[in-house]
Amino acid sequence: MAKAVSREQAETKKTQAAEFMDRLGDSGRADEFRDMTVDDYAEHRGLQLTNPNRLQRRITMASTTGPSKADLRN
Repeated sequence: MAKAVSREQAETKKTQAAEFMDRLGDSGRADEFRDMTVDDYAEHRGLQLTNPNRLQRRITMASTTGPSKADLRN
């Protein structure tokens, strides 16, 4: 199962991967990470990009077309 991450989280992970490869002395691999798009990196790592601004649940509001409490009391 793919781990769900936001686009910003995936971008951070991609940057960290490139920096880590630089620290290991593998500049070629670091450049590969830098050249990847966020979508490419997510696919490479098996990540599922999510939209953090979208509500995960929908809130249903009470309908105003039905009778009111006052109408029901009568």
